[in-house]
Amino acid sequence: MNTKKKYYAVLWIPTKTHEQVIEHSIQTTITRNISDIEGVDLNIEVALQQDYNIDISILDKSGGKEFFIRLTHEYHSRNGLIEYSYYEKYYDENNPKGFRFTSDTFPEAVYHIIKEFYHKHEFHDEENDTSLSPFICDQPIDLKENDNLALKHYLERYEKALTDLVKFTQKARECITKKHKVKNYYSFGKLILKAKGYEVYLNALYGSIYNTKCKLGICSRESSNSNQNEQSTEDPQTDQEQSDNLKDMRRRAFNIENLINYFNACGQEYNINVQQHNLMEQIRNTWYALVITFASTIFSIGITIYYAFRSTDDLQIAKDEVTNTIETKIDSVKNWINSPSKAQTDGVKSDKTVKQTNQSVEKKSK
Repeated sequence: MNTKKKYYAVLWIPTKTHEQVIEHSIQTTITRNISDIEGVDLNIEVALQQDYNIDISILDKSGGKEFFIRLTHEYHSRNGLIEYSYYEKYYDENNPKGFRFTSDTFPEAVYHIIKEFYHKHEFHDEENDTSLSPFICDQPIDLKENDNLALKHYLERYEKALTDLVKFTQKARECITKKHKVKNYYSFGKLILKAKGYEVYLNALYGSIYNTKCKLGICSRESSNSNQNEQSTEDPQTDQEQSDNLKDMRRRAFNIENLINYFNACGQEYNINVQQHNLMEQIRNTWYALVITFASTIFSIGITIYYAFRSTDDLQIAKDEVTNTIETKIDSVKNWINSPSKAQTDGVKSDKTVKQTNQSVEKKSK
């Protein structure tokens, strides 16, 4: 029976501070379907043990659980690097491309699950970590060694992640230039926030005491040159490789720092654009408000004048009606007084009354 070979994987857990990240887990068991084939499920359970080992089991449709592999904790560093060892294992021996842990494959889905034991995605979504692939080696890695292979691997991965973000940011800037829409500003702002979030976590690696070559500055250059002189050999080819390696590390440091400076500049541009957009929006809203106020005032004045004239007309009509009524009454009285038939009739009636009165008196005297 062939003995399965042992391999080592160094995973980086994003951290904001240099501390014992592994001692502060936020959850211990995660169950997830990691299949990328539509209609085919592969449910696994990843469980963090008290000794920091990680057990991975396969779950069947009926809820049963079958142990698959153990990731044994070997060592961890305060900069977020954790080393595990494991033995080569295939979920299906007849399918070498399926779910497996081998010399060149450590499932990224499992890596992201392990990160969730210690890290929350504050500035970006989970799928944005796809460029951070695990580091695998067939020999144990001394995480206390300066510029160790695992540290170099993740610095290189982060350089690529920042480079990819620059491409998305440039596209977002083009959209803003062509179409000044609020949603474009928001999208641009999210990209800047994501990049600045990367910077926060990157500094835990970039500022690690074990990173002596992937840095810029006089002190780091002097330290690197000193290390290079100490490690100088009589083999020109080896010396050239060391020199090339040093140049690559310093070039990577320049790229990382300059990409961060680029995002800082984009952040300033974003703030200026948003301020200008908000100012123009305020001016536009103020103008609309003034126009509406002016129109409302003119309308109110028009209504007031209309009703004022209408009230004056009504008063004049009422006044004329009263005047006409009074004049009509006066004319009627005058006509009544000055009427001749009325006076004659009244005179005849008076004579009759006198005669009747005299006759009555004469009768009584008899």
